Amino acid sequence: MKNSDRTELRYAITTIFIEIVELPLLTWLFGTLCEYARHTVRSLPIWGTFVHHELLDVWFLAAMSLPALWLGWRLAKKNNPPSGWFRRYWPFVAPMVLLVYGIAMGFRTKNGWAAASLVWFFTFITCCVPLIISFSVSCAILNKPLEDSCTKNRVLANSLIAVIVVLLPLAFLIWQMTQAADNKVSAWYDGFTVVEDDYLSLYWPDGENRLAKLDADPTLRVDDSYPSLDGATAFFPIYAAIAKEVYRADDQEELRRYVALSKTPEAYNRLIRGETDVIFVLQPSDGQLQAARDAGTELRLTPIAKEAFVFFVSERNSVSNLSIEQIQNIYLKKITNWIQVGGDSRKILPFQRPEDSGSQTTMIKDVMNGQKLPTPLEVEFSMSRGMGGMVRGVAIYRDYAESIGYSFRFFTQEMVKYDKQDQLTQIARERGVNIRNAKVAEDRVKLLSVNGAAPTVENIASGTYPFTEYIFAATAGSKNPRVQELIDWILSPQGQGLIEKTGYVGVQ
Repeated sequence: MKNSDRTELRYAITTIFIEIVELPLLTWLFGTLCEYARHTVRSLPIWGTFVHHELLDVWFLAAMSLPALWLGWRLAKKNNPPSGWFRRYWPFVAPMVLLVYGIAMGFRTKNGWAAASLVWFFTFITCCVPLIISFSVSCAILNKPLEDSCTKNRVLANSLIAVIVVLLPLAFLIWQMTQAADNKVSAWYDGFTVVEDDYLSLYWPDGENRLAKLDADPTLRVDDSYPSLDGATAFFPIYAAIAKEVYRADDQEELRRYVALSKTPEAYNRLIRGETDVIFVLQPSDGQLQAARDAGTELRLTPIAKEAFVFFVSERNSVSNLSIEQIQNIYLKKITNWIQVGGDSRKILPFQRPEDSGSQTTMIKDVMNGQKLPTPLEVEFSMSRGMGGMVRGVAIYRDYAESIGYSFRFFTQEMVKYDKQDQLTQIARERGVNIRNAKVAEDRVKLLSVNGAAPTVENIASGTYPFTEYIFAATAGSKNPRVQELIDWILSPQGQGLIEKTGYVGVQ
């Protein structure tokens, strides 16, 4: 092999090594430091007062290119790049096969893999561009033209062509990502969010204990063979209050062993497996019914209360009423802008709930009449600030002006009012701290009327509100002798009174 060939091969290997090893590693490490610095600077009050956070993001992206600029200079200075446009620039284009593979995978999975493609290749490609620019400019400055007769201007012009070759596939991938952009929401959000994780601490047995209480001694007392209870998040205040009033356990810890909060999907699974006696849920999904049949179990559903399945938007949204057809078309994405239903010209963000949850089952069966919903909004976030993997899940409702979500009346009216943000905002105000989200607690969600009927207690009781649902006490052949006795008490005037005190509508 000629010395010139060896030199050219060594140059190609060095270039590719820098692109696929040194460049990503340095960028990730430097990016991690920049990320910490960015969040530190954004937390300073002076920054929020004088500078918009978008400007900080621009500087953050600019800083991310510094390792690439340094590597481009080093490559030009310490190597002898070969003459000829193709021989000099083909090593920069060779790793682009990875990007082409990512694009192909994105189309193959109908954008399902495109998000991961962008995550993995964004750093590589966006840093490859400043690398090529730095390398080309450095070659011109160091008098390393493509040919002996080439001027510096010709070198820079040819370098621009190389940059365009890199940018075209990147632009193509970004365009591909915009096809699925309507299905993504940011994971970093400081505003109001409907959350569920703090239900136990809010209601029982810790904290302020907001469980409903009877005015008189209960007519039923269970002091042995306690039926184990479980259920949906929104119905925890019902069955926790029942257990607190009826069960005569010696202490709270003993009582707590019989009251679980597994949420709807796992509550059904536990009931079918015989791990709990009674669950308080909405109607089962087709999958849950099939799981019971597969286990040789029959689900028995006893209606104990009524609840409204509600749709809600931000208070900033001018829309207050939707027809059933409009709701269906919004979630089928036939209506995509609020102006189409009498609101402001804003793109609609229709949030969904996780599959097999009680609210999602109700949405599909009762609102959509079995029509398949499009892929729900998703949220993507990194497990760590470094090189951690991506986690993707159904996005929980967020109080953007464009949002619409659904849940149950009690959940939106009672639980949300004690959101953690309220506590944080109140503490901040007491301390005289001017926080950016101080008004969040005042911006409550607004429940929509459906077909002109609001989800009031009167409309729920009379059935005027179209999406009135039954809450069931579900059993599956439990042998506990106190189960039926407990259900009978729940249906008694005293049990129904406790349910109504909780905030739901009784069935008697």
